Amino acid sequence: MIKRITKTTTFSVWKKKISSYGKSSYLEYVSLNEATESVMIAPITSKKEVIFVKKYFPAEDTFELVLPGGKIIKGQSIKFTANRELIEEIGFGAKKLLHLNILKILPAYFVGKTHAYLAKDLYKSSKYKADESEELIVFKIPLKKVISYIRKGKIKDARTVAIILYLITFFPHDLN
Repeated sequence: MIKRITKTTTFSVWKKKISSYGKSSYLEYVSLNEATESVMIAPITSKKEVIFVKKYFPAEDTFELVLPGGKIIKGQSIKFTANRELIEEIGFGAKKLLHLNILKILPAYFVGKTHAYLAKDLYKSSKYKADESEELIVFKIPLKKVISYIRKGKIKDARTVAIILYLITFFPHDLN
């Protein structure tokens, strides 16, 4: 049995009955109302720089360096969404998008998947128009310095860290 407990503009809280070892209990979890899947992209320039955005996170009341990304809108393909988010957030599109992996964020408490991509062969987009609902600052960081940013705590977002480490570990040949 699954029952919605409450719904806000952004989230729904659900209660699910489970049985384990002959006993019943209830667990709660959260889902986004608009989308349960997102994309996050590691754009790499021809100069081997990773493009990040610095954006505001209200739950922590802080600005953080993260990779560009956003929600997958129903009816739009994942690759289309990845390119749309690149254009909206950093002003570049990508001629090459390589799907890296699917990340789950707090699967015990949150319904959601993030499709991780590497974006290469970037081009300046004439469709770029900054999203007025977000204040984003674009940063280019040399790939060889990104790990030190993570080590020093300058990049803390778990998805961003996971994608960068995954990319460097499993796709080093695609960074050339």
